[in-house]
Amino acid sequence: MHKYTAEDIQIERYGEYGWEWSYIDVEDGNRVTKRTNANGEGLFLLMRDGWHQIWGTMQYTASKTAEEMVARLVRAMNRY
Repeated sequence: MHKYTAEDIQIERYGEYGWEWSYIDVEDGNRVTKRTNANGEGLFLLMRDGWHQIWGTMQYTASKTAEEMVARLVRAMNRY
C-alpha cells in the first residue's frame, strides 16, 4: 500500500484563507483536485463538469498554514 507524503501534494492559497490542492490517486493514476472556499470552509472536488461541494462549510474548515494543511491532508489520505 502506498503511503502518501507531503511531496505528493501540490498546494496553493485559494482566496484569503482557503486552499486548493491536488495529488495523483495511486489507485487509478488520475489527478485529484480539491479546494475549500476562499474563507477556508467547505470541501469541493473538481470534476469534469466543474466544482462539486462534498462537505458543507460547517463540516470542514481548513488549517491556517500550508504546513498544517499538508500534514492534515497526509493523515487523511493515509487513513484507509
